[in-house]
Amino acid sequence: MEITLSGKSIDINEISYNAGMGFGKPVPRPLIWELRMDTGEFLTLMKPVYDEMIADFKKDDEVTGEFNPPYPGAKDYPELEKFVRDEFESFADFFITFLSFEFVSLVFSYSEERKYAVNNIDGMQRIENTIHIKGQAHAPRGHSPSFPI
Repeated sequence: MEITLSGKSIDINEISYNAGMGFGKPVPRPLIWELRMDTGEFLTLMKPVYDEMIADFKKDDEVTGEFNPPYPGAKDYPELEKFVRDEFESFADFFITFLSFEFVSLVFSYSEERKYAVNNIDGMQRIENTIHIKGQAHAPRGHSPSFPI
């Protein structure tokens, strides 16, 4: 796994995440962060969270009698590996909408003492066997960014 902030490699221990109500909202003067992770590592990390969410969706579907397909033409919720492999663009939209916070809370340790805080995920790509995830981060109050903005 490799993490960059404003195009420069950074130690994962320098980054936390916004655990408050502001997660997902734009920040002034954002720094751009990107994480590259092997697809297998990503699948291993996210499978329990995805499976639990899908189980909840299925319960909701039973109660409401409605099914909202995760991608056009879907007849059921796919297994995570199949979703990532066969419908990646739809998976990226699903991931950003439903799994962003869970992902950052699994990857980054929360601490108010960290120099930077991930604020959102706004993009995701699969290039060969690597998942690229990017978004905005900021330097919390009391920390000044050591990267050009």
